[in-house]
Amino acid sequence: MVRFVIALMISFFFIAVPLNISAAAPPKQDIEAQIFQLPLNYGPSYWTRLERITYIKGQLSKLHPVDIKYDESVLTEKEKKMLVYLLEAAGEMDKLFLKQAYSRNEEILEKLKNSKDPLDALTLRYFVFNACPFDRINDMNPFYGHEKRPAGANFYPSDLTKSEFEKWVADHPEEQKSFMGEFTVIKRSGGKLIAVPYNREYAQELKKAAALLRKAAEFAENESLRRYLLSRADAFLSDDYYRSDVDWMTIEDSALELVIGPYEVYEDNLMNYKAAYEAFIYQNLPQEAKAFSSYVSYLPELEKNLPIPDADKNMDRDFTSPIRIANLIYSAGDAKAGVHTSAFALPNDERVRKEKGCKKVMLKNVMSAKFAGSTYPIAQKVIEPKQLKYVKFESYFRDVVFHELAHGLGPGELKMADGSRKDVRICLGDLYSSIEECKADTLAMYNQFYLMDKGIIDKNDYENMCVSYLTGLFRSIRFGVEEAHGLGALIQLNWMMDKGAFVYDAKTGTYSVDFAKFRSANTSLSKTLLDIQRNGSYDQASLLVDKYGHIASHLSKTFETLYEVPIDILPSFKTN
Repeated sequence: MVRFVIALMISFFFIAVPLNISAAAPPKQDIEAQIFQLPLNYGPSYWTRLERITYIKGQLSKLHPVDIKYDESVLTEKEKKMLVYLLEAAGEMDKLFLKQAYSRNEEILEKLKNSKDPLDALTLRYFVFNACPFDRINDMNPFYGHEKRPAGANFYPSDLTKSEFEKWVADHPEEQKSFMGEFTVIKRSGGKLIAVPYNREYAQELKKAAALLRKAAEFAENESLRRYLLSRADAFLSDDYYRSDVDWMTIEDSALELVIGPYEVYEDNLMNYKAAYEAFIYQNLPQEAKAFSSYVSYLPELEKNLPIPDADKNMDRDFTSPIRIANLIYSAGDAKAGVHTSAFALPNDERVRKEKGCKKVMLKNVMSAKFAGSTYPIAQKVIEPKQLKYVKFESYFRDVVFHELAHGLGPGELKMADGSRKDVRICLGDLYSSIEECKADTLAMYNQFYLMDKGIIDKNDYENMCVSYLTGLFRSIRFGVEEAHGLGALIQLNWMMDKGAFVYDAKTGTYSVDFAKFRSANTSLSKTLLDIQRNGSYDQASLLVDKYGHIASHLSKTFETLYEVPIDILPSFKTN
């Protein structure tokens, strides 16, 4: 049944909707204003039927349809049977994320699915892409209904403010752990705020997911994978993910692999505390991973080389983090809401990172599709023609590898003045995700330069690295600055321009890299971001965002030239 639901939801991306509209089209200028930027007094409640169609079709046209392929022929019969149950378990993560993203999601989905109106069918395609009625590639503006997205998604009461949350925690210190924990939902009850554990709030879906993982384990030929499936099933019912995270880190020699559960906190824009459910099912490519695995041995050196005082370096962390190069089979929940994840570094639990490091998984089929469909076409529009030759997939791919490696470097848990310890995530609150993504991008380059000095990376790749990095920033900013990666990329772009490392040519409307200034600008930003994290300073983070998190007029003009270039991919999965 769940497999059918998955296939049905995916198919909505490709519904051919007949649009028999007789009304006159609105002026071209008005349509462009709708697609590029919605004024504060403009939104779905003001749109005519044709305007709504125009907007949604315009947004869908920004997504490049891609078939996500993998080699099914190499799977054993037991692995194929196991995959059936893994897909069903991932389907439960889709359901859970839908509940977490917005309180009315299930109601809206049901209404759109049951409607015979072609406009609702078109809206459904875009709703499924966003997993909510808010546009993830247009700063979360509503495209259905007129409500503004709650900053805390559906993790908190929609009317809860940050100050009210913080006051409650300050007045009830005994509840701090549960309120600030990743696996609780905050609710109002009898005039009070209460923290409800995920395993109680989402009991129905989690019990089903656990049962499916146990069933999948019956077909697991790899003992380390079987162990993870069983411990993760237990974790769904207890909200204690430590043991299963360790088990995931120790999966070895399995052609088929997955990670499933609540991980990233991007969806919580109120406090950045609450983890969203997601899943990745992927096919490992061990031969391709060998070329990148050697970088892992340099992680202790890279940590030691960070531009911060030695006392703030995390040398006690386990640096034996594995790298996986893989082809994605299916992703679910937070992993595919809006912009599709192409690589990840998990788990986020600092306890596990200290003991086992974190696993970096590069989804090569997704990354290849993004580069061909979006990244290189962006470069053709925005990069100075003489430097276009430096935009290379190999540089882009390696940069993503180092981005994921960088997530495991730098301050993680801080010692406070009173002797207690607190995660950087808690200290930086709602700014944490943007600062962390900015740090990972910046350190990816900083660390590659270090290895270039050692002769590990070819010095002839310097120009390729710099220009490919610049192109990638434009791609990320187009996701929207309400999204962590987008805001992080905008900070980098503005910083590098401020330091003269990037140069805008107003006559041609293109950008170039000043190679002589690039490295020093990258180093100064790396130090600034790491200082924010080692100090756990929300104020310093706010100052950085306030100064560099803005879209200058030249950027607005640049984005207009990218109108016909896809922002991201629109994936279709082979699930049976």
